[in-house]
Amino acid sequence: MKKALLGTALATGMMLTTSSVMAVGYIGVDYQMFRMVAEGWSDSQPEGAALRLGGSLNDNFMVEGRIGASTAGDKTDGVSFKVDDYMGVYVKGGFDLADMIFPYVAVGFSKVDLVLEDEKETEGDFSYGLGADLHFGSFQVGAEWMMMLDETDYELKTGTVSFAWRF
Repeated sequence: MKKALLGTALATGMMLTTSSVMAVGYIGVDYQMFRMVAEGWSDSQPEGAALRLGGSLNDNFMVEGRIGASTAGDKTDGVSFKVDDYMGVYVKGGFDLADMIFPYVAVGFSKVDLVLEDEKETEGDFSYGLGADLHFGSFQVGAEWMMMLDETDYELKTGTVSFAWRF
């Protein structure tokens, strides 16, 4: 699994550095509200922040890498929970509306380090979501919902607001 993730990250990096492949690149920051839904206890909602780096493959597809962590944990039903850190690689497919709005669907892979009480667990899973980016010249603002982990006994979802600079 680690070899597959490393290979994907290297391939993404090579695609992002090839100027003939990447028409528009961007770098930005995210504010995230995670939501852990698990059987037998109330939903937990820690907050997080992430760095994103991406580029367009063509007019309709982008590839993006993210790395982030919790900025605040949450305690629900007497149990503390936080997303220690995570990283992911995603492909976003959509279309431009009036050269300003880019609604999209995202698919990819997320690796997440979770801390429940004092026990750390690492999970990786297929991730999917939808969102939209608004372009104001070189500045970009976005909103997104994503299912990061969909395990047998719990789900980790995130709502994200992003700010990025396009180059």
